[in-house]
Amino acid sequence: MNELKKRNEVFRMKFSKKGLVFAFLILTSMVLGSMIAIMCKDIDALKFLSYSKSIGFENDSPMVIDLIIIKITLGISINISIAHAVTFLAAIFAYPKIVKNVE
Repeated sequence: MNELKKRNEVFRMKFSKKGLVFAFLILTSMVLGSMIAIMCKDIDALKFLSYSKSIGFENDSPMVIDLIIIKITLGISINISIAHAVTFLAAIFAYPKIVKNVE
């Protein structure tokens, strides 16, 4: 029984470390993508990397739920550029190579 508990603890530790590595890579790729998009905005040859599209509810017309006692305003908007997509894909492809070194 103790061995089963040990295996379970080891599995949870490995899973959580891999999950943290994945979350860190995705977050880092999004920040790096934003920086690249901002820097390439003024360079003619790289301007295509800063092309972006907004997905979600518009900022000027969020969804409003009026329950008489309380009014809830919901809105979400995701702005993704080509630089974001490139760095996101790079993080996805790099993940297996990085995570095999994590114990």
